Amino acid sequence: MTALFAAAVCLVLVVFQTTVMADLAIFEGFYDLPVTFVVYLALYRRIKESLPIVVTIGFVMDSLSAAPFGLYLSGYLWIFAGIRWIMRYFHLRTSAMVMFIVPLAVVIETFFSLTALSLQVQGRIGFPAVSTRVGVQLFWALLTGPLFLMVYESIHARIEKWAADWKAERNGFP
Repeated sequence: MTALFAAAVCLVLVVFQTTVMADLAIFEGFYDLPVTFVVYLALYRRIKESLPIVVTIGFVMDSLSAAPFGLYLSGYLWIFAGIRWIMRYFHLRTSAMVMFIVPLAVVIETFFSLTALSLQVQGRIGFPAVSTRVGVQLFWALLTGPLFLMVYESIHARIEKWAADWKAERNGFP
């Protein structure tokens, strides 16, 4: 059930980002939406069920983007590993720090993107343009990141409850 949920969420995020958000001016400078799902998987799901999903999301995003192949995959894996490592020392799920995990992940992904861009561009990348872009992305991440995490957790909990009820009903339990 988790794999179907993950596939549906990833499909919705990628389609929404590439079709709806690309045409609306209000979303210009918005961060990469699958980052929120990678953060959710790192925070709330087991490694053995979430790592294949993270790798798949990375491959899909690498295949759809014009970025160097492996950019999204490596960024998502570093974000996932970093959050799992931080969770060894902090109780992120139950603290107010969960609000800052998505913006931190956006900063990490932006670092990967800027590094790849600086290797491809002959000239320098302008600091004002980069700082403005990163500032807008951080604003959106602070505003919407915790909301996305709550929505994912709520939907996943409902699906798991529905699956458990269906399984119990199928086995003859009321």
